[in-house]
Amino acid sequence: MTIFGGRAQPRRLGIPQINRARAGADYFHKGGVPMSESAIPPNEQSLSTPNGELDSVKALFRSGDEAGAFPLFEKLAERGSAPAMTWVGYLYLEGKGAAVDTDAALRWFAKAVEAGDAEAMCWIGYMHYSGSGVAKDMAAARQWYLKAAEAGDSDAMSRLGQMYSFGNGVGIDMAAARHWYSKAAQSGHAEGQHRLASVLDQAGEREEAERWVRKAADQGYEPSVDWVRDRTTHQMLKEKRYEHALPVLEKAANAGSAWAHEWLGSMHWSGHGVVKDLDRSLQHYEAAYDGGRHSVATIIGRLHFVAGRPDAALEWLRRNSLRPSSSLYWQYRVVDAHPHLQRRPGESDELLRKAAEAGHVFAKRDMALRMIKGRKSLGTRLQGLRGLLGGFPHALRVIKNDENDERLR
Repeated sequence: MTIFGGRAQPRRLGIPQINRARAGADYFHKGGVPMSESAIPPNEQSLSTPNGELDSVKALFRSGDEAGAFPLFEKLAERGSAPAMTWVGYLYLEGKGAAVDTDAALRWFAKAVEAGDAEAMCWIGYMHYSGSGVAKDMAAARQWYLKAAEAGDSDAMSRLGQMYSFGNGVGIDMAAARHWYSKAAQSGHAEGQHRLASVLDQAGEREEAERWVRKAADQGYEPSVDWVRDRTTHQMLKEKRYEHALPVLEKAANAGSAWAHEWLGSMHWSGHGVVKDLDRSLQHYEAAYDGGRHSVATIIGRLHFVAGRPDAALEWLRRNSLRPSSSLYWQYRVVDAHPHLQRRPGESDELLRKAAEAGHVFAKRDMALRMIKGRKSLGTRLQGLRGLLGGFPHALRVIKNDENDERLR
């Protein structure tokens, strides 16, 4: 079980993290592209004005009065508060309480850097990384992130880890990625903990990966919270405690989880924990497909086939490029049962042969049986007998060990 690494933002000053899209139970990395959409304010710093004025202005900002907070941040910045300078830079960069002005944002970040603010260094790195107000320059982004990380900014550490992990502007270097993710994680940075877990998981260090992802979940980091929830649910399903998994899956599905929709589709198809209902199964599978679980296209096609809608079945089956052998086999099943849907003479045998050549166990079985029955276009009876005997152990193995096999229903 892997974990998804959501899209990343520069650090935030006590503002809740944005929602990150999920991709199901098998998620750590999905080749994430860091620094997306609207950025989030800088992280909470212990530095503030003696009278707590900065904290009061931050509270005003969080209450929703961005326009009222902006001049107060600016006044504190002009009085020499480095964190306030970073705030003003952020407000100009994102147009919160003031019109977007990337030049002004960069000037204020530069002033904060001169005053020793590591977080401002990270923001300048972000501007170069994303091309916000400056030319996109990965080398410059890396230099600024490195400077910020060496000054103790944990978000910059995580950003460096991402650059090395995904090869953004640098060569992929998982050792370097692990180094920087580890430093971010040890500093308490939730996203760094989650991404360190990703690297550990890929390295096969599952227990350590789970320890770190749970630390991130304890801080409310959404991808990690989702992972913990899905891991728990997955265990329930593995133990066939469908009645316990059902409410968790329904809640996750209502929140947009494609993985949960896929499981609910399976449960409604098989009648595990719910009344068997092919229409509801189809609804859940289609929601899973819309959520990015494109491998379910074959299942949707099979459901339409079972429901007597061969045209819709073929349309869905032809969409699936992720499991071509399965798609080809079920296309064969449809056109074999409805020959008028063949696009050309002999397409049924052609699809069956391609599925068998791609390794589909039941395609090999069906092809062997057709040879034995005298379908000379596929091969001789002797070849068919040899194929049937050779494939029989594989068919038994699939039926016995794979809960998601493609036994004929």
